[in-house]
Formats: sequence, structure tokens, C-alpha cells
Amino acid sequence: GIPYNGKRHPGNTSVQQFFEDPSCGANCELFALAICHKAGFYVEQKRSIELWHDTKFTVEVRAASYEPYDFFLFLPKGSDPHKLMEELRSFKEFPENDINELKRFHQAVYLGASDGNYKNGLFLHLPKPGPSCIWRFEDFARSDKEYWLFKVKRPFRLRPQELSPR
Repeated sequence: GIPYNGKRHPGNTSVQQFFEDPSCGANCELFALAICHKAGFYVEQKRSIELWHDTKFTVEVRAASYEPYDFFLFLPKGSDPHKLMEELRSFKEFPENDINELKRFHQAVYLGASDGNYKNGLFLHLPKPGPSCIWRFEDFARSDKEYWLFKVKRPFRLRPQELSPR
């Protein structure tokens, strides 16, 4: 029942601030970070495009061996994955006042599937306009934006002081 609030994102609202008053809402990125934080994972405050590049707190999962609390990054139908890949490769620092590119991604947190097939699994997510809910994989494709899976990132269960330099 968390309301969608696009103004509360990892760029300006901490996970702790979200927990202090979840009724103020969040965007999908902050919501996903808060869920993983509550489950014992630590991921720095990252926007979707930053999470894409992160290797200190997450690892890319390429095979269909997904686990609960993996971040699923979706793109809406009509997005050009080749153009986006080129933009993502050249990304160094994202201007804080320009979040249009960030809005292309949608994040959800994988909860798992009883048969091990992620396409039969459940996901926690915060759609626009909200509220937070549980969807099946097929619901993303059926939504008004017709999301399709672009990338999956797995958070580590380590706290910052436990991380060794890479």
C-alpha cells in the first residue's frame, strides 16, 4: 500500500527517511532499495542507471538462476536497447537535474517462484501511480507501458565495512 511519489527517489531521499514515513511514498528505485535493505542487503543509494554500472554492491545475473531480492530492471516497449546500451557504456556521471534517462527503467524486486522459473515468479514493485503491489512476470508485459526485462542485478548481503576493495 505504499503510494507512488516520483519526487522521493534515491537521489534525494534516503532509505532511512523512507522508513521514517513510508506514507509519503517513493518511486520504484527507492522502494526496491528499501525492500532489499529490510531483508539485510546493503546497496548504496543508487538510481537505476547507476545500479546498472555498479559492481561494488551488486553483480549482474545473466542466467535464469535468479534468487529472491534480485533487482529486475525493465524497459518500456519501444525503447531501443542498442541505443541505450551505447548510452550506458558512455555514462560517467549523471547530471542530478536531468532524470529523463533514468525514467526509462522500471525496477522491481524478485520474490521467487515455487517451480524455480522466474516467469512464474512474483515481484514486489511500485508502479506509477501506485500503490505498491505484487505482480507476476507476465503482468509487466501486460501493463500500459508493456515492460520487458532488460537486466538483473543481485545485491550482496555485506555491509560497507565488510566490503573489501576491488
